[in-house]
Amino acid sequence: LHGARDYSSASVFIEELQRALLHQYRIRLVYAKKGKGDPEPYEVDPYTLVFHKGGIYLLCLAHNRTGMRLFALERIRGIEVTRQRFEIPEGYQPETHFSSAFGLVSDTPMKVRVRFSPDVAHTVRDRIWRPGQQLKTDSEGRVTVEFVAAGEMELVSWILSYGMHAEVLDPPELRQEVKRQIREMREYYRGKDKKADKPGKRHA
Repeated sequence: LHGARDYSSASVFIEELQRALLHQYRIRLVYAKKGKGDPEPYEVDPYTLVFHKGGIYLLCLAHNRTGMRLFALERIRGIEVTRQRFEIPEGYQPETHFSSAFGLVSDTPMKVRVRFSPDVAHTVRDRIWRPGQQLKTDSEGRVTVEFVAAGEMELVSWILSYGMHAEVLDPPELRQEVKRQIREMREYYRGKDKKADKPGKRHA
């Protein structure tokens, strides 16, 4: 289940962004990073708009970050279109920037193995999760999916969405991250339950 993105604050920038994309003008962005302090300035060459899971992202060459970056449209706080033209490299293909990613975030690819319980095995078998994936069914009806992918946090989100029906077998660091998040959720709810169970203060 994915909540709809709120683009009300970014709608005022759409026209300027379209102009920059059409004429290949460099732009200056003010961007609010997720969960991090004040918005920061970026000078970028906008290449492509990317649509993913109901979200709109801008794939850019960021000059003050030296490399390709992905910006979520709803976190853009300001746009200034310059008159400086740029050229998109010959042979540029947006999909190459996400070829190893499980979602949109592309970090270090890892060999992933996840085992699913018989209760959800049929839903797992019926889908292609990554190119080159391998599926194995054991004598108990459990399905193990194996593939190579990047994007740790998106992998963790996918695994946790299956709850007790998914177990990470490899890599160890992904297994540890899933365990860490489960432990923190458990501690969080235990703390909430303890507060709820405390008797109210009695007044004379």
